[in-house]
Amino acid sequence: MTVNEVSGQMQKDEFKLKVSIFHKIVLYTTLLILIVVGISTYLAVKAESGIFKEELIYKAKYMTRDIGSSTKNAFLSLNWIFVEKMLKESVQAGCHGVIYTKVVNPNGEVYLASDRAYYGEKIDSSLLSDQEILLDNYFFPQQKELGVLSILPITISNKRWHIIVGLSLKSIKEAIRNLIIHNMVFGGLIVLLGIMGSLFLSRSISRPVINLANVAKIISSGNWDHKVGIKSRDEVGLLSYSFNRMIDSLKQGEEALKESEERYRDIFENVSDFLFFHDLEGNFIETNLAWKRQYGLNEDDLANLNVRELIPEQYKHQVEDYLKRVKENGKDEGVISVVTKDGSERIVEYRNSLVYDSTGPIGVQGSARDITEAKRAEKQLKNYSQNLEKMVDERTA
Repeated sequence: MTVNEVSGQMQKDEFKLKVSIFHKIVLYTTLLILIVVGISTYLAVKAESGIFKEELIYKAKYMTRDIGSSTKNAFLSLNWIFVEKMLKESVQAGCHGVIYTKVVNPNGEVYLASDRAYYGEKIDSSLLSDQEILLDNYFFPQQKELGVLSILPITISNKRWHIIVGLSLKSIKEAIRNLIIHNMVFGGLIVLLGIMGSLFLSRSISRPVINLANVAKIISSGNWDHKVGIKSRDEVGLLSYSFNRMIDSLKQGEEALKESEERYRDIFENVSDFLFFHDLEGNFIETNLAWKRQYGLNEDDLANLNVRELIPEQYKHQVEDYLKRVKENGKDEGVISVVTKDGSERIVEYRNSLVYDSTGPIGVQGSARDITEAKRAEKQLKNYSQNLEKMVDERTA
């Protein structure tokens, strides 16, 4: 394939860039960073949630035991006012997100609480036992929120009392929200830095590649003297170096091909035999100069010429047999009469064969030689021989 053919093929099959390496690197880097930030945020929130909850549970237990100890001391000193004040202050101060604190008497009723509205409230007996109870995901119906409920049994005057402390999970949610905001800000900075880094990286890769594509386009137009500039000693530089060597190799190959084509064309045009190529239907595609001169043909005649038009009317039926034989056998040879442009009839001896490409047979190439004079001389010799025999017979009779 010549340079012009390559150029024409490239224009026909022009590649349209949809997504560049530059955009792909930026996109993939951003997605990767977002995934990493998302996973790290999820793991951090999960870990911190557990830590915050453990701290809240510890505080609930500590407060329950502290209130239980104070309640025992108040009973002995009859200082219930101090206990009631302590319960109220624990809620009013917002200490650790306390929802309420309650002291339950042996009858299961609230005796003291952080809010007098709870006084006399009957506590579910399932929550009152001889063992310390801790519910870390308890739903408080009045507040309509989840929290930690700690229940501690204490003994006062040989009777079972209970200390109940309810803590809200709002503090944990607030801490988690702050953690997420912190991670989002930090992640945003990482994404920004990642995008900037990927921009630099992608440009350092895409620019040499685009340069290679531009040089390849120039080369396809036939300019073999254009080369790629080598600006780095990395893989891209190696690619540019290899590309330049390929250009040199293609240039040498193109020059050798041109020389070979010129030699072939010279032989094709100047050989005395008739050389030709026609398709599977008998339409001529190319003939050599000897054929054109002998039969008075030009390029316009050749463009619309079929084998059938060269055959005398009485022999035209032989064309179909010829095409059938060459298709079935892959070749054919013989002698046939043809008509020139001026109407004279000539006899040629031909030898043809099929031409194939990757899809199968595409046409017939062949050579022919005008043997009209040889046939005429042969006929004259035969007539002379017959006349000579006749004369001999007459003299010896």
